[in-house]
Amino acid sequence: MTNLPSEIESALAERMAQVEMLTPDRIKSSRIAPGDIRVVQGLSHMEADSRLVLVLAVDGDNEFTEVLLVHTAPELACDIDVIVPRTIAASPYNIVVQADLRAVVWTWQLGAAVGWLETTVVRAINSLIRGGDDDGVTGTSEVRPTDLRTGLHLAGPSDPRWRLKEAEGEALRRLAKDCTGALLDRAVVWQLDPGLLRPELLNQAAAPLDVLEELLHWAMTRTLTVSDVDLVALDDAGALRVEVWDSLRDLASDVWTSLQDVILGAATGSTRGPVGLTRRVLTASHLRALGNATEEDVHVIGRVKAVRS
Repeated sequence: MTNLPSEIESALAERMAQVEMLTPDRIKSSRIAPGDIRVVQGLSHMEADSRLVLVLAVDGDNEFTEVLLVHTAPELACDIDVIVPRTIAASPYNIVVQADLRAVVWTWQLGAAVGWLETTVVRAINSLIRGGDDDGVTGTSEVRPTDLRTGLHLAGPSDPRWRLKEAEGEALRRLAKDCTGALLDRAVVWQLDPGLLRPELLNQAAAPLDVLEELLHWAMTRTLTVSDVDLVALDDAGALRVEVWDSLRDLASDVWTSLQDVILGAATGSTRGPVGLTRRVLTASHLRALGNATEEDVHVIGRVKAVRS
């Protein structure tokens, strides 16, 4: 390894110390709070590009966060976007808050903070978007009207910024799809294809660990159950014994714990729900869905991810 000249090492150390001093404690904190500007990432089993978002609200009980999409190109801002200078955003760059692109994502999709806005700034943004004053705004800093501004009016499909809006909207839909779907499906019980609980069948998948990771995610975010007939068949096949899952190595304990909860809920009837409750089927691409369910009633996990050009 080549050592850097002492002058360069000294300059780098001094610069890092300056950055450390200028970085607010709020940005260093891992606690997600309204006003944070953070990176949001796609789930591992879904194709989605990372984006910047402004955190609006955090639901700690249900582990989801309401966000607005953000980008860093003020010259591409529209009249429904608010440009926030980097000095106010406590970030390395100016940001553009896209007021029309709001969604919910899982809290664990949010990564490191790159900036933050005080409550007064968020309220000022809302006021600017509505075109009025927000009475009763209080906080530790004053935001003058000239500190924030919107972009130019969006002229229509011929405006180059139109394509950016379309791309940003599609990106946000991909990032928010799973969380939005789970929240909308709170009244849905998903019946598991029993093949998902048979390790020897899971090994037939193109990427067994990817299927299991997605299955664990569904067990954590949805209500899953198993029919009485399938419970008996799984028990007879020995699939409900912990030792048959040992081949999964590092994932074994997580899989067993999650699936135990599903099996216990099904056996006691706590996850069956009342008669008439919406029921759908969760299966995998290497298995056949249960019963005569229509395509709309079946969700397939473990699909092969598309290769991007």
